[in-house]
Amino acid sequence: MLPNKSFTVRINSGVRSHHESAARVTHNHHMPLLLRIALSFFWLGATTSSGHAATFAVEAGRIELSGPFVAGDTSRLAAFLRTNWKDRDSQPELSLNSPGGSLAEGIQMGRFLRRNSISTVVRRGRECHSACAVAFLGGTQAYATGSGIGRYLEVGAALGFHGFSSGNNSVVLLNEAFDAARVINGVIVQYASEMRGIDLALLSELVAVEPRSIHVVKTPREIQGLGITLRGALPPRPGTWAINACGRHVSALRPVNDGPLESRISSQSERRVFLSLDQFLNDLLITFFPEARRADLSRWPRKDLIGLVAESSPKPPIHRIELRRGAGLYFDYCYAFDSEHASGSVHTLLIDEIAGMSKSIQSHGPLGWYPDRAALW
Repeated sequence: MLPNKSFTVRINSGVRSHHESAARVTHNHHMPLLLRIALSFFWLGATTSSGHAATFAVEAGRIELSGPFVAGDTSRLAAFLRTNWKDRDSQPELSLNSPGGSLAEGIQMGRFLRRNSISTVVRRGRECHSACAVAFLGGTQAYATGSGIGRYLEVGAALGFHGFSSGNNSVVLLNEAFDAARVINGVIVQYASEMRGIDLALLSELVAVEPRSIHVVKTPREIQGLGITLRGALPPRPGTWAINACGRHVSALRPVNDGPLESRISSQSERRVFLSLDQFLNDLLITFFPEARRADLSRWPRKDLIGLVAESSPKPPIHRIELRRGAGLYFDYCYAFDSEHASGSVHTLLIDEIAGMSKSIQSHGPLGWYPDRAALW
């Protein structure tokens, strides 16, 4: 539920004018000079952003934000919600459609969304770039017992990040010695750490993109790294889905980055496909269990034995891909399969044949089918 007083309380305690913030920053004599100068321009840009303020409307049970971000938009959104959001028994979802604008306002709005458990979405055919993408990261979903990440992206939408500089985005590089852009990127990463569920190394890459360019989020690595839930139909499962899923699992477990992933698993790796559970079980008896136990275990009920190893209910076809051990990776095979009880989710099972009865299991969700860095649309 969204009580009437919540926005008023939040605004009074959490939203101050950009002039106030600039004064607090530039008069802090204990702050390093570069940071004071960079942040003063950061706030100055927010107060002088050109263009009209964003507009708000209630459509199809969600709040629609359209237009560039300018100073004061967060306060205007709060006022709009107090007046226009009539369904006090449900939390609003904010649909974003904006080319960007004031970075400071984007950060302020993201914090507001998180405090008030307001989820965010970018819909198919719409864009949310630059400062809008920063605000999007504040999307938070309310639940009966608390709140969690609430960032949604429809397949075909454009969520775009880049670095910030002078011009449209309110940050200036003072001279070659004072690289203020790095300081501002640090501010963005700190903000993202507050929003939770974000791969900060990935975000650092996204905000290092040349300011005049836009990097649109489209790959499984980016979608998962930003804690985004996709809505809409994904492309058909590729023929390489088993390699893709096993590659993710191996990549996550490699303790030493000893070179390309292809040194451990690739399209050239030896593969087998089991079309029945009996074939799968017969293979597990060889690759997983010590030879001394195989005769006894072969008399176990098939379902129990497979469940003991796979910890799920594999559905044929089941793919087995041979791995190359080394550099701390102590597994020999990866099995990839769907589960009878988890539709749309691919599972992988890594087996250490040498040690025996040593394994690792992961569930990847539907994005596990695709190459980590391949655009989905």
